[in-house]
Amino acid sequence: MTEMNLDLGKYVDIKTNFGMKHYFGQEQHKHILIHFLNSLFLGERTILNLQYRPTEQDADYSKDRGVLFDLYCIDDNGAHFIIEMQQYNQDFFKDRALYYSARLINKLIPKGKEGNSYELPVVYFIAILTFNFSENNGLGHLHDVILFDRLQQTVFYEKLNYKLIILPKFLKKETELETDLDYWLFLFKNLGKLTYVPDFLDKQIFQLIFEIGEIAKLNKEDRMAYETLFKNKRDERSILATAKRIAREEGEQKGLEKAEQLISKAKEDARKEAIEHAEQLINKAKEEGREEAIEKVEQLINTEKKSVIQNLINQLNLSNQEIANLTNTDIRFVQLIRLAMKK
Repeated sequence: MTEMNLDLGKYVDIKTNFGMKHYFGQEQHKHILIHFLNSLFLGERTILNLQYRPTEQDADYSKDRGVLFDLYCIDDNGAHFIIEMQQYNQDFFKDRALYYSARLINKLIPKGKEGNSYELPVVYFIAILTFNFSENNGLGHLHDVILFDRLQQTVFYEKLNYKLIILPKFLKKETELETDLDYWLFLFKNLGKLTYVPDFLDKQIFQLIFEIGEIAKLNKEDRMAYETLFKNKRDERSILATAKRIAREEGEQKGLEKAEQLISKAKEDARKEAIEHAEQLINKAKEEGREEAIEKVEQLINTEKKSVIQNLINQLNLSNQEIANLTNTDIRFVQLIRLAMKK
């Protein structure tokens, strides 16, 4: 098997699924996530400590849909935080945000408890978006949403909060950065492209980002996982761009047929190397008893496969069975993703 020759850059891109978990999802570095959240809340809430919780929320019944968060944690005061990095534009994003928070709230209602069993903790849904949704045209890069009584002009319910960061709308230049949140948003947009540590990011917390984010310092398992993710995304962009060109040039039906062939070939050939890397890592981890490494890589593969399926649903008029066949996925997984995207 040949080695992957990829220009990964110098630092792990924070906008990737791997990057979010690498910088924000590690127990030993959870003060990084705490600093980011406190920067976002701007005194509205002060977080001193966080506890990470399982990101997968199973359905209560077999016909219900489960959800998978990027990050999910609770602070010392019992507030719950769902944190999502959304890399791809999709229809009904706000519906999806509401569905995710509603699923969590449903889980938080005490079961079988007498008395005031509907009292709920504070829930925050925090999303960093790498795209503009159409309703955002002309507005700023931050959204802070609660339930509001329009007639009385008062807050109706303040324990359910949505905070959205629209990265393309953050246009400040380096000389215009003032707050810690400004510095964070600069990092979100540029970390994957930087080759040096800017002088203005001299705070210890930002220095730590560059220290743990240097790709050359990743251990073998993390390096291989990041390379796999990076190559998959590059191949995915190429596949989708070529598929759209074919559809435009030769008409929808013929274009889709050739697009299917292209995707199948890319899956068998272009991605073969990345899949072999991941499988090799899993086998090696199994031999050495490293369950944590196994879980990390398998989660990464499932997350990236979900991303590919979402893009095939958005870009091509394929059936669930066709997508399942092309991606070597259980059709029920495809159906779950398609239904979640409609919410």
